[in-house]
Amino acid sequence: MRSASTWAALTLLLIAATSATSCGNSDYRMFSLNEGIGHFSMEYPAEYTVTRIDIRNDSASKYTDIGLGTRPVAGSPGLNEISIYAWPAESSETAVLVLDGLLAQASSIFQDFRLLDRFAVMIGDMEGQGATFSWTASVSVNASEANTLPAVSRMVCFRHGDLAWEVHVASGEAVKEQAETEFQRILDTFRILD
Repeated sequence: MRSASTWAALTLLLIAATSATSCGNSDYRMFSLNEGIGHFSMEYPAEYTVTRIDIRNDSASKYTDIGLGTRPVAGSPGLNEISIYAWPAESSETAVLVLDGLLAQASSIFQDFRLLDRFAVMIGDMEGQGATFSWTASVSVNASEANTLPAVSRMVCFRHGDLAWEVHVASGEAVKEQAETEFQRILDTFRILD
């Protein structure tokens, strides 16, 4: 007999599978999530697949963490990721403070972290703060070997109601222009669902 958490995970996978539909442009698909604390929709590149749906909604921990990835493309082995993360924000936590915290965390993890740009952005009618930074990723070649890869991350943080949000796209340096286009499409189509 399956546990309640197993059934919940299976249900979420079915929700994700049925919510990823074509949006009229064969280069992009629509993703929509109405479970957990972060309800949203967005368009994402058609070659990406959902790799992670982690939704916690209990008294000890509340968040929504969605990940999408794609197979490596020429010149960028193993790093093409989109992640969306939502969590309850502290009352004083602004988009600027959320981004400051995430950038401080990244700079403490990646020794070669380098901030390339910081900017204000609109996501629909919501004001956000964004940043672009470079770092070196460790990419698995096989089960026993990994290589390093110059990488670029684009990140936008914003508040909506009592939730803080992070939209993050990481890619290999070699495909940074394509990743920038994909990131902009995600931001242009991102909608909070009530």
